[in-house]
Amino acid sequence: MRLIPLDEGGPLTFTSRIDMDRVQALSLILGNLYYFSGKNQLCVGNGNIYGPGGTPPQLMLIPAGNPIDLPFALSVSTAPDSKVTLDAPQFTSGSCQSISSAGKCVFSPASRVETSNNSIVVLNDHDYSPLGPLWQSGVSVKQGSTPQVGDPISLTIKLAFESEQKIHWITGMATTKLSACAAAAKQ
Repeated sequence: MRLIPLDEGGPLTFTSRIDMDRVQALSLILGNLYYFSGKNQLCVGNGNIYGPGGTPPQLMLIPAGNPIDLPFALSVSTAPDSKVTLDAPQFTSGSCQSISSAGKCVFSPASRVETSNNSIVVLNDHDYSPLGPLWQSGVSVKQGSTPQVGDPISLTIKLAFESEQKIHWITGMATTKLSACAAAAKQ
């Protein structure tokens, strides 16, 4: 059996079982993106975007951690066709082992994680000691864009680690949809 590259790149090799188990564990972290919409309620009125009750619009990622035995980097970017720009995006202080020059949050092995394997990840996030948001950013309308009710605001979340001199990565989308603002928020 041989792998044939679709992009005319060099020869391909099979990824090791341990690295695929790592990718599977990271995919469980991305599964938490399901909650992004509920924690990021934004509305549109008069061509502007607002947070709940007319507050400045903010996006945040819920807690994340490193379920694998190697450091990994997490990056956040807007979708290319987004009608918004991110204002002062930042990782919450103390959430990352370090922040790379490219703006990626580097997690040390097992950081912020209580238990993990390739089918379950339990974060150190409890009612008595909750983890705060991992990442936050203000949001503004991209120049030349007009946001509408129902428009998606999507972030691409990429998790990457290095093993056997290869970079392995997985991405997920965090999406919320703009709702119509109540009259008080539009003022």
